[in-house]
Amino acid sequence: MSAVRPLRSAALVVGVVVVTAAAAAAPAAPGVSFLMRTTSGGAGASAAPSVNRVRVQGETMRFDAEGPAPASGDVTAGGYTLLDGPGRRAVVVMPERKQYMEIRFDDTTTQALMTAAAVSATTVTDVQVRGESLGAGEAVSGMPTRRFRLTTDYTYRDGGAPAAAAGKMRVVESYWVSDKLAGVADPLEQLGRTLGGRGGFGASPFAGVSATSVGALLEKRAAEQRRLFKGMPARTVTVTTDVKPGGERSEQTTTTEISDVVRGEMDPALFRVPDGYTKFDMKQMLNVSAQMKAALRGRADAAGAAAADTTSMLDAAKDGAKEGAKEGLREGAREAAGRKMRGIFKRP
Repeated sequence: MSAVRPLRSAALVVGVVVVTAAAAAAPAAPGVSFLMRTTSGGAGASAAPSVNRVRVQGETMRFDAEGPAPASGDVTAGGYTLLDGPGRRAVVVMPERKQYMEIRFDDTTTQALMTAAAVSATTVTDVQVRGESLGAGEAVSGMPTRRFRLTTDYTYRDGGAPAAAAGKMRVVESYWVSDKLAGVADPLEQLGRTLGGRGGFGASPFAGVSATSVGALLEKRAAEQRRLFKGMPARTVTVTTDVKPGGERSEQTTTTEISDVVRGEMDPALFRVPDGYTKFDMKQMLNVSAQMKAALRGRADAAGAAAADTTSMLDAAKDGAKEGAKEGLREGAREAAGRKMRGIFKRP
């Protein structure tokens, strides 16, 4: 039995404007850089923390993973992910192959994959979302904060499962919000704009398929968060409690914290694909459909409703690019891709 995975503890995946080689070099512009560290504990939690250096310029974001060096031959080694809500697309840049993978959320192939995943995804009912202001909080990385809490409860069941086979989910998100991060784009909101444009998740490509369940849940949660505060939280602690249809209970805690915040001028070249890189064919990306399906159905390493782990979604995109690149080197990869895409419309 799956559940809608957290949207922060993810976002996510999203894009960037690709500039042609003939474009003139743009002058440096103001931006902000910070470290985003995510740790998890409990059922299904990842043992190692996820650490990303995030750079933000306007509404474009760049994520560079920090930590141990990737294995030799890893096509995503030294790579990074670019996100741009207004551009409504995602780019995973792979310097090892001098290639980039682009996911355009207006593209018919992408929408077909996401729609198919949503059709077979979890159905959500009895949604309740409650937001609270908790007053002043302790300093986070030297930044004064205010505390907020967002509690989401809902009933879920897998597509096609009988009503009796339903589980209960509670997601409690605690936020420490600082004015020092005012104006810094929140990856969750950025992902919402990328998927659905202005109005967030409620208008996303898959929300129409399940407008009374998943779409309604995401829309309610995003609206309540916007009512509480705007901008990037300095710290987010998400506690997800899942009671499965058989009564089995599991709990997971995910913490995301921002540190090393630096404001200054940034080269716009950091936020685009380097000249000379070739585009990786989306149709050869055999693993991306499974990654999208997993993210939408809650099969990733963190379960829960409304607090997606942005770094987990970035990892999923990178893993998809890695597997797709491997398959792209083999004979018959295109035919295999066709079989994979056809298979997504069938429930595993």
